[in-house]
Amino acid sequence: MTEAPAPRLSATGTEVSEAELDDVRLSSPTAALLEEDEREATVVGADLSRLADERFAALFGHELERLRAAAERLPAGRRVYVLGVTTDSALSGRRIDLSGGRAPGVLVEARLLFAYAPNDAGDGATFAHVAEQLDGVDYLLPATTDGGRLDGAATTLDGLRRELVARHARRLDLLGNEPGAYDEEFRFALAAPLAAFELLR
Repeated sequence: MTEAPAPRLSATGTEVSEAELDDVRLSSPTAALLEEDEREATVVGADLSRLADERFAALFGHELERLRAAAERLPAGRRVYVLGVTTDSALSGRRIDLSGGRAPGVLVEARLLFAYAPNDAGDGATFAHVAEQLDGVDYLLPATTDGGRLDGAATTLDGLRRELVARHARRLDLLGNEPGAYDEEFRFALAAPLAAFELLR
């Protein structure tokens, strides 16, 4: 039986300081990934929670292997993973019915873009993976070890799904009710790896 090739990681071991990231000016296409559209966020969230298990596995299964491999290369402590998804082009301008508990089926691809561990002093991070390109990515999904649902190299697909669903539900709540808290918890956490991407490419 042939073993599956190990997932490829890029820029493993790269350390970036907060000062370096602060100096980065994001290009327009990269900065656009920080713009929130509440409709898009709601539809993506519906897919995360409602997709059939087989479809979720088809989208995220290979990236789970990449996340596990990245986890083995990060220092102990808090870890942050950012997945990028590609959505169906019909999402824009189409009325999507979210009644009846059906999955809207707008997610067509997912990949792990970033895996990093903030340092203890809070003034930088160590990366295990920085994507080499962001082509086709429409929306970013963060996942962290904060909720105890991710277990490093032993993370399960169910654990990843529960983390993505829970983190996204909180994101939607803060986006609609506490924009300041949203910025602190989500926008800044997404801006840092995007800055690292711009810095390293």
